[in-house]
Amino acid sequence: MPVMVHASQENSASGKYIGTVPVCQFFNGSEAPPAGIEAPPAGIEAPGLESRHSGLLPAPKILFSKAGFQSIIFWFWRVHCAALASAKAPFVIHMVVVSIRRKIMADRKVVAGAIRTLEEVGAKARVFVSMPVIKGVTPRAFVDSHAAEKAATKEPVTRLHGIFALDEVGLSFLDHSALYGDACFEGILIRNGIVFLYREHLDRFWDSAAGLKIEIPYSKEALAWHVINTIQAVGFDKKESGYIRLIVTRGIGDLGLNPKKCVGATVYAVVSTIKLYPKEAYDVGIEVGVSKRIRRPGATILDPRIKSNNYLNNVLGLIEGTRNLELLESLMLTADGSIAEATVDNVFCVVKESGYRTQPSKVKLLTPIGAYCLKGITRACILDFARKLGYKVEEVADLMPVDLLGDDRECFMTGTGAGIMPIVKVCGNLVGDGRPGEITRKLLAQIQKAMANPAFGVSTSADRGQVARYMKSKRSPIKL
Repeated sequence: MPVMVHASQENSASGKYIGTVPVCQFFNGSEAPPAGIEAPPAGIEAPGLESRHSGLLPAPKILFSKAGFQSIIFWFWRVHCAALASAKAPFVIHMVVVSIRRKIMADRKVVAGAIRTLEEVGAKARVFVSMPVIKGVTPRAFVDSHAAEKAATKEPVTRLHGIFALDEVGLSFLDHSALYGDACFEGILIRNGIVFLYREHLDRFWDSAAGLKIEIPYSKEALAWHVINTIQAVGFDKKESGYIRLIVTRGIGDLGLNPKKCVGATVYAVVSTIKLYPKEAYDVGIEVGVSKRIRRPGATILDPRIKSNNYLNNVLGLIEGTRNLELLESLMLTADGSIAEATVDNVFCVVKESGYRTQPSKVKLLTPIGAYCLKGITRACILDFARKLGYKVEEVADLMPVDLLGDDRECFMTGTGAGIMPIVKVCGNLVGDGRPGEITRKLLAQIQKAMANPAFGVSTSADRGQVARYMKSKRSPIKL
């Protein structure tokens, strides 16, 4: 019996998924693939768009259980068989070798680009670091540094903190964030000389730490000032955009899992620049994939309301959803196939009824409920702006990937680093007319306006007293 593989083939008339085909069809008569080539694992399907309740969309390429070099061998074998049949083996083999060389060169180019980006970050970034001092465990580069000073905290252990360049200090190898991912973080944007919604981000940071039962050794006002001081050490120009990655870990402990053996939290804040997507992507939009096998767990497994350092689920979802594709992001699904969020961003769908240009109530904004996604602060901004513009807003539990498609739809993602990123394709299928929609652009203009408004944050040049007064104020410009 011939081995079957799942394939996504484009029908020139309908463009729909066709189905499974014998693997021998891909090998020009061979009854089985070469040794080491496996059929896709059970459960990996690629149903057509007509299957709404599956929650899946057709994968645009053949699916295998392994990727990378195996896929190269697969294509080499296929072309080699064809070449032998047509007596053009030398030419075809030459073309395969050229193809492999191009792939290697492309990989090297990607690595070189990543190195340049990291070097640019390292040249300017600064990090605030706070660690308990444990003899023989806390790194000497930190303890002996002239930049480290004693912190006035109410702990039974000596704590040092200071501001450093990225290559001046490091964390302990026994820190439980490195050993177990036992930590939480917050991403905060700097735009137009303003730390955008700083208080709201710090409130969520404290909520995440409380959810993990990690005690932050500073008051909100004190830590807020240390981070602002670090921003000032970087010296951003007012026109520059920056990014803060604030992290608190369970701290230094032994090699066991028990959190009771950790002696005090490690706190650090990296202040740098961030560019998740190229500038042109905001003008033309991006395509996203769908992670079908790796699903988003519920709160009883990993609570999405806690912005923890345990992102392995997201990483594996991104790998699966973008495998063998030149994509930057993937949708994550719940166990029942509905959309939870993207791997690092919240997802929105715009549904436009007839007459929406003159009647805002004809615009409906849909986003997944918070049971499986982080209740993002940029997400809250968009929901607030949409309501003020007169749009209908719904948080839904059954938004499927196929629901994003159609002439009357728009789709976008939101996040601190991404802002608002238009989605114009899902697994090769057009959203709307394949261009960023007018509702998306209108909401993007709203958030850009907010980012230039001093009422939406605190100045990067604020002194300690101004930061304290800002933190004590409870008036938020958005409804969370």
